[in-house]
Amino acid sequence: MGQVRLDKLSNLTRSEKNYSVWVNDIAKPLIKLTKKGVDFNWSDECQKLFNELKRILVKNPILAHPDFNKEFILITDALADGLGAILSQKNEEDKEVVIAYTSKSTNNNEKNYPITDLKCLAIIWVVRHFYKFLINNKFKIITDHAALKSLMRDKEPKGRRA
Repeated sequence: MGQVRLDKLSNLTRSEKNYSVWVNDIAKPLIKLTKKGVDFNWSDECQKLFNELKRILVKNPILAHPDFNKEFILITDALADGLGAILSQKNEEDKEVVIAYTSKSTNNNEKNYPITDLKCLAIIWVVRHFYKFLINNKFKIITDHAALKSLMRDKEPKGRRA
């Protein structure tokens, strides 16, 4: 078996309705193998979960090439243990296609953020992450947290939200 980067599996979690299901539950036992003090024991169950995760992530629609003449769509999510996002666009048939997935684990401080701050962090992080796609291009952000709308109404945000 080739080298497996389990640390990169963390929080490839959220997808839009046209894509795969949440994969965090599948990846979680694999990610636990990367934790400090945990013995790395690649069992048959780990292999089964890894194969299922690969199947979900590469099934049709396969990743598409970006069209810089079209609007980009960023789908973000955040949990205490990590941030995840999908960069997508509508294709010629007006169906959303995935261009890229990304994720990162939260650090010890971020794990303690209130959920609104985590959701906001996910947006800031993913815009920075995909900035080369987004610079000089129109894009929209999709998130599942209604409280973020209130941030747009804040005249003078404070703390981390400033």
